[in-house]
Amino acid sequence: GVILGTERLHQVVNSMLDVARLESQVVAPHLEKVSLGLTLRLIQKDYMDDLEERQIVFEIDDAINTLQPLRADSELLKKALENVVVNALKFTPDGGTISVNAKPITVDGHGEICEIRIKDTGIGLDPDNKDIIFEKLYQVGKVELHSSGRTKFKGGGPGLGLAITAGIVKAHHGKIWVESEGYDEEKLPGSTFFIHIPFVK
Repeated sequence: GVILGTERLHQVVNSMLDVARLESQVVAPHLEKVSLGLTLRLIQKDYMDDLEERQIVFEIDDAINTLQPLRADSELLKKALENVVVNALKFTPDGGTISVNAKPITVDGHGEICEIRIKDTGIGLDPDNKDIIFEKLYQVGKVELHSSGRTKFKGGGPGLGLAITAGIVKAHHGKIWVESEGYDEEKLPGSTFFIHIPFVK
C-alpha cells in the first residue's frame, strides 16, 4: 500500500544520504572500543523474527568473545555488519545457515587487525559481480524477479546496503571483499564476505 511505499521511499532516501555522506567523508567515525561479539548479538536479536520465520540459523563463533576490542564506531560498524547479514538472508533459501567467525591476522604495514568472515549457504555469486555488488544501486538479477521483502528470499531493495557497508569499512581504513564459487540456485555454493577492521592499539 501507500504507507509501505512511503516507508520504503524513506529507507531509500536515508540509504542514499548515507552513501553520499560516506563518499564525501562528512561522516567521520566516532572511534571507540567496540566488542564485536556484542555487536553481532545485537544484530541477531534485531533479526530474530526474520531468522525464525525463514528457519535460518545464525551462528556466532564463540571464539569471537575472546577477541580484543575493535577500534570502530559502534553504530556504523553495526550498520555495516547488519547490511552483510541482511544480504546473506536475502540470498540464502529457507532452512540455511549464516555463520560468523573472526580472528586476528597480521597485515604488512598495519600490524595485527581483525578479519571477520560472514559465510552463508545461499545461491552464491557470479565471479563477474564480486566487485560491482559494492557499488551503489547495484542489484543482482532482474529487479522484477525479486520479491519485495527486506529479508525474504531474493528480496529486492535499492541495492545500497553493501555500498554503505563498503563506505563504512573504508572510513575505518579497513577492507571488504567477497568470495564465492559461483551462482547456483540448486547446488547453493554460498558466499563468504571478508571484512578487515583494526583492533584497539
